[in-house]
Amino acid sequence: MADSRSGDRGLVVRVSTLELFFDLVFVFTITQVSDLVLHAQSPADILRAALALTLTWWMYGGYAWLTNSIGTSGTTTRLLLLTAMAGFLVMALALPAAFGRDGLAFGLAYLVVNIIHAALFTQAPDKSSARSIWRIAPFNIGAALIVVGASFATDAMRSGLWLAAVALLGAVPFLGNVGGFAVQASHFVERHGLVLIIALGESIISIGVGAAGEPVRLPLVTAAVLTLALSAAIWWSYFAQDELIAERALSAVTGPARARMGLFAFGYAQLIMIAGVVVTAAGVKRLLQHLHEPTSLWTTALLAGGIAMYLLGDVLFRQIIRISSSRFRVVAAVASLGTILVGLWAGGIAQVGALLLLLVVTLTLEQATSRRPLRT
Repeated sequence: MADSRSGDRGLVVRVSTLELFFDLVFVFTITQVSDLVLHAQSPADILRAALALTLTWWMYGGYAWLTNSIGTSGTTTRLLLLTAMAGFLVMALALPAAFGRDGLAFGLAYLVVNIIHAALFTQAPDKSSARSIWRIAPFNIGAALIVVGASFATDAMRSGLWLAAVALLGAVPFLGNVGGFAVQASHFVERHGLVLIIALGESIISIGVGAAGEPVRLPLVTAAVLTLALSAAIWWSYFAQDELIAERALSAVTGPARARMGLFAFGYAQLIMIAGVVVTAAGVKRLLQHLHEPTSLWTTALLAGGIAMYLLGDVLFRQIIRISSSRFRVVAAVASLGTILVGLWAGGIAQVGALLLLLVVTLTLEQATSRRPLRT
């Protein structure tokens, strides 16, 4: 069956199985970034993890825009997408030592991913999108070349060069022709919703990784069930209604306004949400690895900071897609930082319970004061 990208002309375009297969590599990327956060020894290590996630997310998002425009049918397209998938896999493998030994491997793989992305986008059936990539590709490939160059730099310069690469990409909305890209709303929102599910899957994987070798007794069962419930609350906070509203919001605007809304909501705001989930997952791993020890300040900070980051990113996302009522989530983001004291005093399991209660109360208050019924 032809993979048409005509969602705005009456046909609802859905995510293809090849796109789902492509996304499996991003699961590994999320795991690798979570481990970088888990083993961070300084603020500089946290910065490196953030830079690695940002660069990877930018190009993952680039491929979501690409398949939104060109589809996944055709042997050549599929082979090139699979080649790009291999590039993302190499990037994920190199992430633990991307600022050292494996920097060149990461940079070259990132460059290949960028070149394939640009080449495929020039074949977009929408001529405006095909032309617009010529304004964006120099930024993307330039950032990749900076990362390749960083692998030859001194340790002192490497992080600065990665930061320069991220800054170059940050200039895209202002210097590139973002508004020229066509966006099929239903496919675009679904694809980005699925990657949030992937990130939440890392939280579930974290339970198994953190509990490896631990006897299945009451403390482990309690911690596992509470962290699963916490992930479920995060899922509820987005998929109960925000995904549907986001699709309607994107569909309601046209032309450049739709492309810009898509970039800022799903490119920038959702990056903060994903980062929050990654940090929370690192906290879960650390909690379960030290389940029978006093909970450290670092563990409590990861758990609380991850939820606060997710909520603040979610508030920004809601503002961009014009959901004005987010006051409860702002309060919850601030209050989540207060659970650090709960963790230090009563332990990490109690802190996870407090964070879960905070989210449940927030969602309950929202439902009670909202005129929109929650989608089930």
